Amino acid sequence: VKNKLKNLIGYWWLEIIGYVGAGIATVIFLITRDSMSEPVLKILQSFLVVLIAIGVTMLILRYFTSFKFLGNTNQKLRNDFKIFKNKHTWLMTYLYIMTFGSFIGYSSVFPKLIQDLFGYDANGLELANAPDPSKYAWLGAFLGSIFRPFGGWLSDKYGGARVTSWAILITILATIGVGFIIIESNKSDNPENMFYPFLSLFLLMFITTGIGNGSTFKMAAVIF
Repeated sequence: VKNKLKNLIGYWWLEIIGYVGAGIATVIFLITRDSMSEPVLKILQSFLVVLIAIGVTMLILRYFTSFKFLGNTNQKLRNDFKIFKNKHTWLMTYLYIMTFGSFIGYSSVFPKLIQDLFGYDANGLELANAPDPSKYAWLGAFLGSIFRPFGGWLSDKYGGARVTSWAILITILATIGVGFIIIESNKSDNPENMFYPFLSLFLLMFITTGIGNGSTFKMAAVIF
């Protein structure tokens, strides 16, 4: 019972540390959000807030987990901190965020882009035959998740690094294509004519990021 209680206390202490880090970052975000008016600054602010949350949490984990009631938690964490000296830790973290974060991030903006690009004409009037964003909103997370195992299967067959590289390359090309369509649709009097090329490229992005996410799992297993 004593060991179970100690483990439970240790678990909740680590949970509290996570909330403290996130709380400090949230406060900084709220204080600075009004001064970040430009879109580029808002994006920069988001990245900085995330880095602050991670940094504060790591510092607390490093220096505030040596209490007796936590048992050997501090020693275990010190061993875990050794991963930060391995360059592959940073590379794989970047690749995982790039792939998983992409299809999650793209899926959240996907329906809004459909509405903004193909829901109105050049004069800002709503189009009668505009596509319904709600019919397509689910595709991002669905395709990304479905194709993750396929990425793993391809990696077992051809190698994780090779599959990840090709998946990222195709994702980049598809993203450039989407950007081109966004620019052209804003100039066009009939933007709805570009909807299906837009949809096809976005679906390709979801598929390749899902495949890439699956292949990073294979890479991690081989590297570590």
